[in-house]
Amino acid sequence: TLFDGVDQRLLIYILGGGEIYSTTYNRWYTQNRQLLLPSIKYTKAVIAKDYLSVSKLSWEIEHNIFTKVVLNKTIAKQTISKNGVPLFYHNAPRYFLRFAEKPPYFYSDKVGEQVSAHIKTIQAKNNKDFYRIAAALNSSLFFWWFTIFSNCRDLVNREIYSFCVPSCEIDEMKVKCLLEDYHNKAYRKETFYKTTGKVVYDEYYPSKSKPLIDEIDKVLAKHYGFTDEELDFIINYDIKYRMGDELNEDAE
Repeated sequence: TLFDGVDQRLLIYILGGGEIYSTTYNRWYTQNRQLLLPSIKYTKAVIAKDYLSVSKLSWEIEHNIFTKVVLNKTIAKQTISKNGVPLFYHNAPRYFLRFAEKPPYFYSDKVGEQVSAHIKTIQAKNNKDFYRIAAALNSSLFFWWFTIFSNCRDLVNREIYSFCVPSCEIDEMKVKCLLEDYHNKAYRKETFYKTTGKVVYDEYYPSKSKPLIDEIDKVLAKHYGFTDEELDFIINYDIKYRMGDELNEDAE
């Protein structure tokens, strides 16, 4: 937030010159705002030609990671099906991207049980691809990808389908443990609105599953050929804000 009380993601353009440079996606706490401008670092931007998005890369290590990721085929070219095994996700995430085998519970007196309008799906071709894609999309690596190419608010097919994933075997048990952990640490909440009456829904806290997400990233790092330094960068990417003390900041 640039001003207290205005919780909005911002993009500032400075026009001039013939090349495009960008910064990382900057987050900060109010008390550190005076350090924001002196700490901004520009680097030459990568242009994602498929959808004309300007990257928010800021460090050489990010360019190295990007180069290794895009050596692989995109999800769109290898695993997506119109009538396959569904993966459910929330289309307006914040600090974690959670892809699961079933939608969160939602009920209201007005409409009964239904899937929230914010829950979307993609479909893998088969169970094997389901776990491979579930591992990739639940990783901190994909959170980084989403941050550098998206508007940092809406999770849409553009970022999902363009993500590049190795065509490799994935330890399905690691993925199953993560998905089960998401559900085990969810909390069912109940509230009341004048327009809809009682509303009951599941709230998830993916930050509580971060150790299991880290294990997924370690497996993926071997297939992408990341160095130890690159893996450490991904595991700890934006860690200060993703693992904040207030659980409602982590919840979907």
